[in-house]
Amino acid sequence: MYVKGNYGLIMTDSLGNYEIHNLELGKMYDVKLLAGFGYDTIIKRVKLEDTVTIVNFEVEIECKYNKQKALEDIKNKEIKLLLVGSIAPLANSKADTKFERKFNIEYYDFGCTPPARECLKEYNETIFEHLEKTYGNKWREKVRKDVVFLN
Repeated sequence: MYVKGNYGLIMTDSLGNYEIHNLELGKMYDVKLLAGFGYDTIIKRVKLEDTVTIVNFEVEIECKYNKQKALEDIKNKEIKLLLVGSIAPLANSKADTKFERKFNIEYYDFGCTPPARECLKEYNETIFEHLEKTYGNKWREKVRKDVVFLN
C-alpha cells in the first residue's frame, strides 16, 4: 500500500488493517493498493476527515490460468501442471522428463512471480481430473510433489 507523497510502503496486518501517520486532516490523498501477483493495482482518492478514516478495497482477480484455459490446453494437447518456484526454480530430473513424455504434459514453473493462487488451483484441479479420467491413479505415483494443490 502506498500513499502519494513521502510516506513509502505501508504493510497491512493479518486482517488487512493499516496505519498511516503524519497526514493532514481535510487533505485529499491517493491511496494505492498493491494486492500481489495476479491482482490488479487499485488507486482510491480519499479525503482525510478524521484521525481514523476507513478505506475499503475490493480486489478482483483476472485469471489467465483457469478451468477454461485448462480445457483449451487439454483440447490442444498443450497440458501443463503449474508450479510455483522461486528465483532459482528446480530443474526437471530425468524422472520428471520421463513423466512429461509418458503423460503428455509439461511442468510449468512461474518462478517467483506466479498468478493468484485461486487461478493456479482452478487450472491444476481441472488437469488432475483429466489425468484421473485418462490414466487412473498411475500418474499420482510419479508426479512432482511441488505441483500446486496436489492432494
